[in-house]
Amino acid sequence: MKLTTLQKILGEQLELLAGKSETLQPIDVDKANAITAMSKQIINNASVILRAERQNGKAKEDLI
Repeated sequence: MKLTTLQKILGEQLELLAGKSETLQPIDVDKANAITAMSKQIINNASVILRAERQNGKAKEDLI
């Protein structure tokens, strides 16, 4: 699964949870916490990938 697909799915789930704010159950809170944790991990992974790409770009320039 691509990160963009996962991001879309998590966003849809958050919108569903936000829509039932008056009738939230404990399981809904657990879902929201899981979505938050996954979202944080996606952001961290993207940050690591971007840093690695930048470093690889600099390394290529140094070699040339």
